[in-house]
Amino acid sequence: MKTSGCSMIDNKILFKVNKLIRDKLPSHMLSKRINPKTYILNDEQLKKYLNEKLIEEAKEVISASEATALTEELADLLEVMKTIAKIHEIKWDSIQNMALNKLDHYGGFNEGVFCDAVEIQQDNPALNYYTKSPLKYPVLAPCKLPGHYLVIENQHPKAVRDRISYGIREYNIPFFGFQDMSDPFCLYIQNERYEVIAGIYGSIWNHYSYIDVLWVEESYRKQGIGTFLMKQTEKFLRSKGSKKVRLDTFDFQAPLFYEKLGFKCFGMIPKCIEGRDRFYLEKSFEI
Repeated sequence: MKTSGCSMIDNKILFKVNKLIRDKLPSHMLSKRINPKTYILNDEQLKKYLNEKLIEEAKEVISASEATALTEELADLLEVMKTIAKIHEIKWDSIQNMALNKLDHYGGFNEGVFCDAVEIQQDNPALNYYTKSPLKYPVLAPCKLPGHYLVIENQHPKAVRDRISYGIREYNIPFFGFQDMSDPFCLYIQNERYEVIAGIYGSIWNHYSYIDVLWVEESYRKQGIGTFLMKQTEKFLRSKGSKKVRLDTFDFQAPLFYEKLGFKCFGMIPKCIEGRDRFYLEKSFEI
């Protein structure tokens, strides 16, 4: 049997879950002959994973396609919100009263009013509300094209990134004959406390792969973990039909390490950053 995202131990398949679950779910899972590996979070950890759970449930609300599923996901979202309020010692009545006050003062969302931009004089005290949140409210700067604006952001908005990626893929079709998007990949090792102690990530585009980062925690170095990760990554990339993998590294990092694994240097930038040489290496696979 072929599986993905799992490992085989003593004829049992171990899947990674890595998320906050409902309190009674472990008992329910055991009744179904599913053995959950769980531990109790401290308050700081709980706050962190509740925030992640909030995003997870919101995404599931968005993806729900019919009324029953939407009702279930909204119920999950509500439960997460109540728990967040409780752990922050906020009474649910206070939230409900705040919601009613906002509804009375500003209205709800029933009419579908969409604000595309706001224009504010520089002496308006309200200006601080927008300037203190540049990620949320980026400035629209003048552009040489009449009626157009330059937007500078310290993030990659998904809609914008998708539009740019789609545009360049369309442009590439006559030259490459395909428009595949790059697929990210990540392999990492975690200890018995589920802490990441080593990992590697990159992307695959058509039949070519790129390794962005390989890292091993200092106390785990010189134990062959980096070599193990690289070999597992190569095995994974081959299974995806990759024909070549590329990466770059600095002189103080690991150019010789990669060369021992069969990588060949095809370029170098001397004194690239802070006087350190940067090497570009690649390895071809025999498919």
